[in-house]
Amino acid sequence: KSNFEIKSRDIQSQDTMLTFRDGGNQEISVPEEEKNTQSISDEIVKRLAVIGKKIETHYGKPQDIEWGTDNQSRIWILQSRPITTL
Repeated sequence: KSNFEIKSRDIQSQDTMLTFRDGGNQEISVPEEEKNTQSISDEIVKRLAVIGKKIETHYGKPQDIEWGTDNQSRIWILQSRPITTL
């Protein structure tokens, strides 16, 4: 958390994904060439880490943060609540 460096990756194969089409969410198949690739960019990962640290500092304890992104450009924080399972 001190320098927001990505130290490791654990990429899992993904067969389906949710996308917004025709005014609503739709589950679609992930193209074969994308099934084992990183879903979000390193830039978004680092931006989420910075935002997460700010939220954690604000509340004074670790948080379970729900977020969304729009084509890897804008990030929306949907909700944050304390982690109760630590």
